[in-house]
Amino acid sequence: AQIWEAPTTLVDMVLTGGQSALYLNLPIKNTWANIAQFPTDEIDDYLVQSALLTHDSGVFALASPARPELGELITLNKATKVLSILRELNEYVVLDLPHDFSSTTLAGLDRADVILLVLQPEIPSIRSAGLTLETFRELGYNLDKVHLILNWTFPRNGVSRQDIETFLKKEITQVIPFASEEILRGINHGIPLVYSDPESPLGEIFEDIALRFSKVDH
Repeated sequence: AQIWEAPTTLVDMVLTGGQSALYLNLPIKNTWANIAQFPTDEIDDYLVQSALLTHDSGVFALASPARPELGELITLNKATKVLSILRELNEYVVLDLPHDFSSTTLAGLDRADVILLVLQPEIPSIRSAGLTLETFRELGYNLDKVHLILNWTFPRNGVSRQDIETFLKKEITQVIPFASEEILRGINHGIPLVYSDPESPLGEIFEDIALRFSKVDH
């Protein structure tokens, strides 16, 4: 949204307790629940657009329902319809997916041009990443579109990048360095670093990630 001034929507697919809107400090006036109460055949462009929140950066956001039980109203057919509409309306659609392979999660993964698999340099996270990659293979996904993002969430003594790549048999695309104060400040204030301090070293890393996964035309 900032680099190309292109229509971009962040979709919170964590339908129970998702926090994407909170990270952007957006009041949850509208959420998935505004859409989920309608039958699938009544979901159209106007309804989807009316449920979106707008961030000062220009990013649109489709927030997780405010109450957990409302997430159960979002069926596979409804999720599929909404994602198809958003893809038509936007240059970029970014999905924040949960740690499961539910039908609505698969609806997002099946339509993804790029999948960013985020892991930490510790054994349980690496093992989970390995199981996820194996599941992707079983689902028939082209693993060339899957990129490993190593999020260094502690200062030292993590498993080395080389050992992780050897175990997973896949190269790590991007490393996010340990920067607890900057990240926590962004989370607690609801202001992402690429917006509050885009010229900081960490802000530039996130900008590089955005550039790396931009469309070829852009």
